[in-house]
Amino acid sequence: MPLLWLSAAFLLGIALASVVSVPLPVWLAGGMLTFAGGLAEWRARRGRWSGPPVPCLLIAAALLLGGARCQSAVPRFTSADLAFYNGIGPVRLSGTLAAPPDRRDGSTLLRVRVERLVPEWGAARPVRGMALVRLSGTQDQLAYGERVTMAGWLEAPPEDESFSYRDYLARQGIYSYLEDPAVESRGMGPRSPLWAAVYGLRERGYRWILDTFSQPEAALMAGVLLGLERDFPPELEQAFRDTGTAHIVAISGANLSVVTALFLLLFGRLLPRGPAALASLAAVVFYTLLVGGQPPVVRAAVMGAAAMGGSLIGRRGSGLNSLGFCAALMCLFSPHLLRDASFQLSFSATLGLVLYGERLERRVTAWLQPRMGEGRAARLAAPLNEYLMLTLAAQITTLPVTLYHFQRLSLTTLIANPLVLPAQPLLMILGGLALLAGWVLPGLGALLGLPVWTLAAYTTRLVLLLGSIPSGAVSLGPVPGWLPWLLYALLFAFTLPGRARTPAGGVLRPAALVVVLLLGSGLGWRSMRAAPDGQLHLSVMALDGGPAVLARAPGGQVILLGGSASANALSGALGQRLPPVGAHLDAVVLFDGGEKALRGLPLTLERFPPEQVLWAVEPPQRASVDRLRAKLHQSGVPLERFHPAQEMLLDPAAGVRLVALTGAGGQAGWLLEWKSLRVLNPGGLPPGDLPENLRPGLLILNDGSLEKGSPEAWAALGAQVTAVASQGLDLPVDWVRLTPGQVLEVSSDGEVMRLSISR
Repeated sequence: MPLLWLSAAFLLGIALASVVSVPLPVWLAGGMLTFAGGLAEWRARRGRWSGPPVPCLLIAAALLLGGARCQSAVPRFTSADLAFYNGIGPVRLSGTLAAPPDRRDGSTLLRVRVERLVPEWGAARPVRGMALVRLSGTQDQLAYGERVTMAGWLEAPPEDESFSYRDYLARQGIYSYLEDPAVESRGMGPRSPLWAAVYGLRERGYRWILDTFSQPEAALMAGVLLGLERDFPPELEQAFRDTGTAHIVAISGANLSVVTALFLLLFGRLLPRGPAALASLAAVVFYTLLVGGQPPVVRAAVMGAAAMGGSLIGRRGSGLNSLGFCAALMCLFSPHLLRDASFQLSFSATLGLVLYGERLERRVTAWLQPRMGEGRAARLAAPLNEYLMLTLAAQITTLPVTLYHFQRLSLTTLIANPLVLPAQPLLMILGGLALLAGWVLPGLGALLGLPVWTLAAYTTRLVLLLGSIPSGAVSLGPVPGWLPWLLYALLFAFTLPGRARTPAGGVLRPAALVVVLLLGSGLGWRSMRAAPDGQLHLSVMALDGGPAVLARAPGGQVILLGGSASANALSGALGQRLPPVGAHLDAVVLFDGGEKALRGLPLTLERFPPEQVLWAVEPPQRASVDRLRAKLHQSGVPLERFHPAQEMLLDPAAGVRLVALTGAGGQAGWLLEWKSLRVLNPGGLPPGDLPENLRPGLLILNDGSLEKGSPEAWAALGAQVTAVASQGLDLPVDWVRLTPGQVLEVSSDGEVMRLSISR
């Protein structure tokens, strides 16, 4: 196992260097010194070694050298690099398309290898670097290898809370971005004959699929056979995510690892072990080229090939060695891979096949044999192992990564995968044969495609059906970075053999049991806190664009009043106050059409689905409003108007009601009433526009409110408690000031309020 220890230490060093700022010479010097010391220790103790598999100094050297490699990969741009000029203003660029145009719904992405830059204020200069260009509409006239000139604003790639396009592109060596520049073609430039042939074959196959199959089956075939995921309807794309079957169409680590295992099983029945592995490797290479050979696909293919090492020898330890060395070797060439979701899924899926694939197969066979005889058990175990157990093995170890990156838990995946997966090998085989025939004789390909359409239609219809199950997928909100590590520790503590035969294993299992009990207690406590208790609970959250208020009625109804610019901050606050499983919102009511109040809502409402969304003001024409409308339309959530002076019963049985207050200029606020309790948030309304004699028990203000009226004017309302989310200094000392991230917790029986502040 020395190779596994050294590989793991090298990867750990890369991870540490990405969060710890240590100069490159320090990492390098420490690595060289410990490496020399480790070699000396190994030679001195050769033949009488009784410690770890490798000297501790060599493990430390691998860790330090991993940190040095990570630091050496940090980009340091000079005037010869394209990214050096990000943000300087309008520029004119010349370069060559490094890949075919990626045509999306309403836009086209170009990857351009830039060779020349002309700034607005200077002379032309040679540069090197890749740029991603986003064009409005579909551009059919451009092709791989074409020379182009572009005029526009050169910027760093965008990023937001849901996805950092900047980091994603940086891992592919792209640090510059242009949005909708003017593009002109300058003829064909130099290009690779191999890639030109592959791209041409791929485009012909894509056109044949569109001509042969109807949608959405054509979208599925293009995704499965060619890795082109550009045509999926939004509802089908969401259904694949909700059912945990997206790996079927996404050429990712989980998908290609299962494909690799299926190749091994197929050729293993026809050929001896060595030729079977070589034939499987050739099939994976061909499939990788066919789907375009993009970096995520290549990484997944290499990870899949790593699984063959352990399978070829038939030893789990050797499989781990191969996998660890492969991961370390890939990160040696590209250290940024370690943070890439595709790489992590590739690694974890292959790890599941190595650790659990064969064990699950043996368990299934052993369980079936005494119940139906050896012959029938073997016949039934074969499809179960191929279609269910291998997928289950990959899903076991990819679950923590999936939860962390996608913040979503599919509850229907164990139903969807066994029903959908059996059709996929036949879909790929028959679809591949039909595609090959379609390249040569389109009519013959269309004839062979008839059964393929049946399989594709079965897949899409079943996924749509299962995706429509209420609460079939749970949005978790932001997942802390320590949770995947905890889940892996619990998984390995309870599933890896031999854990109790070692001193560490004797401690690990009881510790894991304690952690499970603590987690169960925590989830139970969270569920009890969110359960209805006959009280009205308000959580006043001081957020960017807020304050937003979460109201939980005595009967359990949950209403969100307002929004935030930060989806992660709002989701985190909601996630702490809603049930850990099946969290949702009965309604969202919006009283502010500003950019800050709306920017984070689309992602938040994806994580916590609402039953309805209401506007108290006419929504303005803003990009954030358009994104919110599109998200609600995609989710089938109605968007309705909450008219002035209209009442909304939050809890009809208890009589808790919400009233919209509007004034001049499209400003709005709200008043919540229950028994003798009144809670007022005036929003953008000045004190003079409010009804007389309100005397609220709780008054909620922000900076906008303080601009509309002085503290004295607000104090004249006679509120028992005034809470303000403001950085202003001149405020009455008896006001409750909420700093960013703080939450004022209010509970009441309709007569008496109890208050506390938390985060």
